[in-house]
Amino acid sequence: MKNLLYLAFGVLLLIAITIVFVVIQNNTTPTDEPDSTGPADGEQIIIDDANKDVPQDQNLVMGATIIVYTNNGFEPKDITVSAGDTVTFVNESDRVFWPASAVHPIHTVYPGSGLSKCNAADVGTIFDACGSVGSGGQWQFQFDEVGTWGYHNHLRASHTGKITVE
Repeated sequence: MKNLLYLAFGVLLLIAITIVFVVIQNNTTPTDEPDSTGPADGEQIIIDDANKDVPQDQNLVMGATIIVYTNNGFEPKDITVSAGDTVTFVNESDRVFWPASAVHPIHTVYPGSGLSKCNAADVGTIFDACGSVGSGGQWQFQFDEVGTWGYHNHLRASHTGKITVE
């Protein structure tokens, strides 16, 4: 009888440890500490060379809101736009960046978005650049969904911001 109790206690302890580990992994909060400038091991990167060398002043949508990416992160980090407005992310840093919907690494906060859709036919409709944007390059997205949407640099996940669409 004692052995059975020890076995049951051991199994319950193992289950509890597993649950704690999974919760910690899924709820990790980014810090202000710089993380690696590249992807996690085994993470696929889709390079979009079309955006790489676009000068900042070309191809901007008239009246678009601009968020600048610098070596220190997004400026401004938090903005408010109207539904239907286009936001242009301009890279003024000295490295590539990858603007995308939160949460890292799956990008599913903005409705219909998700990293898994980067190779799909509807890639142009998701809040995800689906690849790196080089220094001096830009990427644009039209926000049609009302709400508050977190975003981040997929290659430096501690760099985040928020777009409120009214």
